[in-house]
Amino acid sequence: QSCTVVPNILSIWGHGPIIDVVRIKMFGRFGIAVAAVAVSVGSAVRFDGDQVVRCKPSTHAGTEALAQIVKAFPLNDWWTRPGSIGRPVDVRVSATDSALVEQLYALNGATNCTVLIDDVQKLIDTENHPSLRAGAGRDRRQANDPWTWAYHEYDEIIRHFTQDIVPKHERIASVFNIGKSFEGREQVVVRISGGQHDSHPNGTARANGLPAFWMEALIHSREWITGASMYWVIEAILEEYGTNDQITKVVDQMDLYFLLVTNPDGYVFTQENRVWRKTRAPNTGSNCIGTDPNRNWDFEWCTVGASSNPCDDTYCGSKAASQQEVAQVQTFVGNHGDVAAFIDFHAYSQLWLTAWGWTDAQPPREDYALQQECAKAATDALETVHGTRYKYGPVSTTIYPASGSSLDWAYGVHDIKLAFGPEGRDLGQFGFLLPWTEIVPSGQENLAAVLATAEFALRTRPQKAAEQ
Repeated sequence: QSCTVVPNILSIWGHGPIIDVVRIKMFGRFGIAVAAVAVSVGSAVRFDGDQVVRCKPSTHAGTEALAQIVKAFPLNDWWTRPGSIGRPVDVRVSATDSALVEQLYALNGATNCTVLIDDVQKLIDTENHPSLRAGAGRDRRQANDPWTWAYHEYDEIIRHFTQDIVPKHERIASVFNIGKSFEGREQVVVRISGGQHDSHPNGTARANGLPAFWMEALIHSREWITGASMYWVIEAILEEYGTNDQITKVVDQMDLYFLLVTNPDGYVFTQENRVWRKTRAPNTGSNCIGTDPNRNWDFEWCTVGASSNPCDDTYCGSKAASQQEVAQVQTFVGNHGDVAAFIDFHAYSQLWLTAWGWTDAQPPREDYALQQECAKAATDALETVHGTRYKYGPVSTTIYPASGSSLDWAYGVHDIKLAFGPEGRDLGQFGFLLPWTEIVPSGQENLAAVLATAEFALRTRPQKAAEQ
């Protein structure tokens, strides 16, 4: 391979502005031509010419070699990480990543590496609804296009549900917040239930005697599709209540909670850096910002599949639940007392993940069987909508080890057996940058899976009560 490097540049994944226009050509197996483009202070980071490379190990040695490369380059933007043999590893490469590309190139034989996404910025530029793209005017949609057909900024999401949607469905819907983010943004929850909508003195929802089902999106801020598709689910449930028998039954018999934006600060920051994953709280002793909120939960915290380096995307935090966005969910869910199901939506890979993430060991036999049966019911229901296939199984053996996760916490601390962390569309063609045309089909599939999970929870509930 040959490279031409212009010195004195700042990485686009760092925290400073890029001050030079730099182009690096790397010739060889990937045929990569990547570029870092000048960005002024305060402007959105651009990723012109950046590519996503996928490496798929065919042997155990290849998997181990990839794992060593990830350790050697911890600050690079790894979109997926090493797991089992055949599990692809995706990484965004830019003009400053010649050393990483050379390492990947050297794996020829045990691992096959190809370019998955040719130009990241091109996907970003066309990701949103045409009326909401740069230069089109904020929230100016075509006359007949529903709100749920587009990706929206944090303030618009909160305004839409608190002012436009929930007030139209006061019989079954209410809204509250469980606390504020580090930068002061509310974690707003939409509650849908045929039961009572009483509140505690602090304004949070009071249990109404029905089994609860907690759902959250955008814990990883760059996974925009998780929020947009969940908002479609919320509106579909509200609009079809009373006419759709399946939806009506679930709403009448359960207490549904939807946390609209789990990581508000990170999500807002993705308007400046589209691939930002973590929270935005500073770290003592480091210039690097943020913690991975899905490595910060207070169960088997930071034991495996998480980093103690504040600059790493999987940084677990200074202590368990150090991030208030995580701690506030733990407090509300933990105090509720009767949560039958828990889903933390993620992207991408089309997987329906179950406990455990922190160990390869399976949960107790009866719990494991229940979890796999429910995961099968959810993915079967999802597949009937558009034919999209998901695999299901424990986090650690299906994708990769990860400790301090939300689903392990829900099951491990509060015995919420039906706790899941699905990785949604797609298989990597767009990765985290799914175009707006994928929102509705993703929402339709998630609705089918959510309803199947709810029905499973209701159906197996008497057995659980009898065991207690």
